[in-house]
Amino acid sequence: MLGRTVSLARPSGTVLIEAPGDTAFRALNRGSTVPVGVTVDAGRGKVTLVTAIDASGTTQEATIWGGSFQVSQSPTGHGMTDLYMAGGSFASCPPGQQGAGEGARTARSARTARSAPAVRPGRSGPRVIRQLWATDHHGRFRTHGRESVATVRGTTWHTVESCAGTVTQVSKGKVAVRDLDRHRTVLVGAGHHYMALCNDQSSSAPTPSSNTPTAGASRRTHARP
Repeated sequence: MLGRTVSLARPSGTVLIEAPGDTAFRALNRGSTVPVGVTVDAGRGKVTLVTAIDASGTTQEATIWGGSFQVSQSPTGHGMTDLYMAGGSFASCPPGQQGAGEGARTARSARTARSAPAVRPGRSGPRVIRQLWATDHHGRFRTHGRESVATVRGTTWHTVESCAGTVTQVSKGKVAVRDLDRHRTVLVGAGHHYMALCNDQSSSAPTPSSNTPTAGASRRTHARP
C-alpha cells in the first residue's frame, strides 16, 4: 500500500528484518509484506523490494544486497522509495569525520543492523564502513548516505561509505547524485563514480571506475570555491 507497506520478495542467503515496533531482528525466510520503516539487513543475502507507485496498485521493484537499509516512502511522493543506509560505526573515524550526515541521522532510529563486517575493497582505498548494492528497472528509488543522495534512473549502482565520504558507483544506467555538502547534483553514468567527501574536503568530478570497487574516489579533486 502506497506509503504504508512494502513487500520483500525472493530472499536468498541470510536476510534479517526489523519492523517498526519489533524488539529484535528476525530471519526473512519467504516473501512478506511489512510496514514502511522496516530495516533490512541483506549484508549476507539478497532481497527484492516491491513498493507501490500509485493508489491503484501499480508496483515497482529493486533487488538489493550487500548491506543494511531502512525503507521510507511518503503517501504523497508519487512512489519515490527512499533507502537509508544503516549499520556500521563511524566512531573510529578521525575528528571531523565522525558526524552524522543526512542519511545517518534518519537511519539512527533503527537498531544497528548486523550486516557483514567492514571490508577494505582495494589496497589504496579507505576502510569501508558500510555499503549497498541495488538494481532496478526504471523505478523511483533513492539511496541516502551520510554525504550524498543518489536518485536512480533504471540502473545498477553501488553505494560505499567510509570515514572519507560517500561513493556512488554506477555499473549500468545513470544516477543523479546530490552532494549534500556542496549543494550540487551530478549525473553519473555507467562505468563512473562520484565521491562526496566528508565536511570540508573537496569532492571529485564523475570519474571512470576501475574493475574493483574502491571506497577511495578519483585522485583528481577540485578545491572548494
